[in-house]
Amino acid sequence: MEEIKEKVNYCLNCKIKPCSVKGCPLENNIPDFIKAVKEEEYKKAYEILSKTTVLPGICGKICPHMKQCQGSCVRGIKGEPVNIGDIENFIFEKAEEENYSLKEAMQEAEGTDTSKKEETSQNIKKISNKKVAIIGGGPAGLTCAAFLAKDGVNVTIYEKYNYLGGLLVHGIPEFRLPKTRVQETVKRILDLGINVEFNKELGKNLNLEELEKEYDAIFISIGANKSVKMGVKGEELKGVYGGNELLEYNMHPDYANKTVSVIGGGNVAMDCARTIKKLGAKEVNVIYRRAEEQMPAEKKEIAEAKEEGIKFLFQNNIVEIKGNNKVEKIELIKTELVQKEGETRLVPVNIEGSNYEIKTDYVVMALGSNVSDEVLDLGLTLNKWGNIIIDEKYKTSNSKIFAGGDLAGCKGTVAWAARSGRDASESIKEFLEKLTDEYLQSEKSLAKTAGEVNGATKDLMATFAKLSDLMYNKIPASKNYKDAEFKRLPIFSAPGKIAPFKMGNYRRSNAGNNDYENSFGESVMKNKNEAVTAMAVTNNLGNKSWQREQQTEKLSVEFSKISDASFEIREITQFLLAAIDEANSCNNIIDSDISKAQDYPKRVISYLSTAQSIKSSVQTAQTTNKILQSRRGIFESRFEKLLKEASEKVSEFLKKSEAASDSIENISNEL
Repeated sequence: MEEIKEKVNYCLNCKIKPCSVKGCPLENNIPDFIKAVKEEEYKKAYEILSKTTVLPGICGKICPHMKQCQGSCVRGIKGEPVNIGDIENFIFEKAEEENYSLKEAMQEAEGTDTSKKEETSQNIKKISNKKVAIIGGGPAGLTCAAFLAKDGVNVTIYEKYNYLGGLLVHGIPEFRLPKTRVQETVKRILDLGINVEFNKELGKNLNLEELEKEYDAIFISIGANKSVKMGVKGEELKGVYGGNELLEYNMHPDYANKTVSVIGGGNVAMDCARTIKKLGAKEVNVIYRRAEEQMPAEKKEIAEAKEEGIKFLFQNNIVEIKGNNKVEKIELIKTELVQKEGETRLVPVNIEGSNYEIKTDYVVMALGSNVSDEVLDLGLTLNKWGNIIIDEKYKTSNSKIFAGGDLAGCKGTVAWAARSGRDASESIKEFLEKLTDEYLQSEKSLAKTAGEVNGATKDLMATFAKLSDLMYNKIPASKNYKDAEFKRLPIFSAPGKIAPFKMGNYRRSNAGNNDYENSFGESVMKNKNEAVTAMAVTNNLGNKSWQREQQTEKLSVEFSKISDASFEIREITQFLLAAIDEANSCNNIIDSDISKAQDYPKRVISYLSTAQSIKSSVQTAQTTNKILQSRRGIFESRFEKLLKEASEKVSEFLKKSEAASDSIENISNEL
């Protein structure tokens, strides 16, 4: 505890915060959490950290601090930097000891700004019912899942192993990062309400197309664990291993009394060399083609490796691996470092004729890693190295799919992988919010269109009703049919139908045939007249029927016009829908431009901060230069004094030598 107090008191709490701004990939607020520890507000310190990271217990252990936060520390200009890693690690251990909730810490970290909280709450409501799939449970995947789940998104992680952590488990040795530390970190993240599907490997028992149908968005972070090969002769021999595969699968051979050669100069090379030495190897040689000061590995790791008895062959390049089916020896060639045009680093060049051989039982290629072949079949756009191409929002060529970590070429350290996961989660949330807004707008637009169509339909139905009324109720012929009802139709009871001949009230007369004939003739004439009248009525009805047919044809024409109008309405509706799609597309472009415009102030602030930092560094350099000038004057004065003293002593010595010489000469003469 006293040691931690000493470390936090060493911090100056700089206003420009170079350790956070340019040193930390996650942009952790380092001075603020150190200040909280100084004031013994440990929960507050954990909350400050939880705003930007969910891996403090990991990064505090294994981050290359001297190349990141501690390398940017102001105190490091004139002395030792603040030990930020140890302080971050202390905060996590305190959170573990006191059982601080990660969920509560992340929520508290949102701040107390009411308007911001209301805005955040509204956005959370928009995305709370959305589903996101995370493929890969390494640093990037875990971080992305945590920051999504914090805001209520339904998250499921798909992991090909039966454990989470990725390279944190199988890529970093136990002596650097205990597995218990990873397990505790994973547990805290899963407590946010995250689902996990183990033993699910992309391309084998996990289909990307099916996931697209089920989830609103997908984040892929399956890493890049395929070891790079040099392409030298003999690389296919038995006993040659890839560094990444060796660490991942932990399938080490028996190293007892064996010599192992590790090719490479990064942290993976250090992890391999130190692991192999701890497993009983007699001799471990790390072969690196540049100088020690150019090694990308942590200086601390190099120093500890040397202490453990590991040898380093700097400025050596491998030419060939030799052996009969199995490795027996390797041929090396010495290199010199040359400054080439267009290169920022010195380039190693083989020295002709400097070849030599060393015996070795195993060769480990720890030269970096490539993306696995399974990525090739995802249907996403890749660069020449096989990494998935992403934009500034971590979006791939598929607008629904995002990617991060080593898979997307995100720098290669745990902190940078976590940064990609966190930033991708923000982009995914924006995507889900926009998706919700577009859906709601689309629903409103469709409702409006449906209302318009419904109104048009009602108008059409009214028109149809009017036409129907005109056809069946208001045609004059219909009235004539009613008027044509008569009590006595002698010949026609209806048009075209013959009725029985009716005698009416005719009675046979006893007045004789004349009377009968006269009576019959009158009756016939009467019936004849009635028949003529009936025929006239029938003709009239026929005319009216023809008129009705004419009017029906006119109505048919009107119906056709209405049908055409209906078609036009449908076409207009389709046009409106297309216009809505176009408007949405324009909105997307505008939103993108707005987002970029909103990012400019952040960049300006970042540039300003950098400028301030540079100014501070220049001032410090000027001060240092003055000190050096002063010291130089002192050294020159002291040198002149020493030179004068030395000159005087030499003169005195010469005088004594001459006197001694004369004495010797005199004695010789006397003898």
